Amino acid sequence: MKKIIQLFEDLNVNVFSFLLVITDDSELKITHDMEYSGLVDITVLSLVSKIITKKKSKDCSSGRAVLVDNKGDTYPCQMFYNSEKYNLGNVLSDDIEKINIRGLEVHNLNRFHVNECKNCIAKNICYSWCRGLNYLKNGEILSTIYEKCLQQRILLEETLVGLAKIKEHKDNAKIFVENYNKIIKKWKNG
Repeated sequence: MKKIIQLFEDLNVNVFSFLLVITDDSELKITHDMEYSGLVDITVLSLVSKIITKKKSKDCSSGRAVLVDNKGDTYPCQMFYNSEKYNLGNVLSDDIEKINIRGLEVHNLNRFHVNECKNCIAKNICYSWCRGLNYLKNGEILSTIYEKCLQQRILLEETLVGLAKIKEHKDNAKIFVENYNKIIKKWKNG
């Protein structure tokens, strides 16, 4: 992991995202003592932003943004491609309003209707719940994928621990807020 971080630094990459995996390989483990030298994990930044601004994460856009295949068939997203159950209709032959209504019906199937999500610590800032992945893995939208939930909870818990440590030291908190604001400004300005 240290080699990858060094490569990012050498390439002047300052925003990245790691997909966490469960492994015993010490080369792949992310540890608290790693120096990021200005690198910002976009996932952690997003979590911090949600915590600070108290904004809920939006669900994925499936159902609001649709996939249209070369025959005109529409699906809530690419994950549902060729699914008869989630074919929203055909843009060449069906009423667009009906396709839109079916898409919104799918979009309204969200994580707040899933029992595992209702009591989860990360339910309001979860970014990993995905209708399409749930459907592909479990055969139904209103479900979860254990590994993705575990990743979300670990990231949130570690982020909260980090924020608590920063808050303990007022000088660190001031530096953190200044750096956070710089990063957000740079991120928004591209």
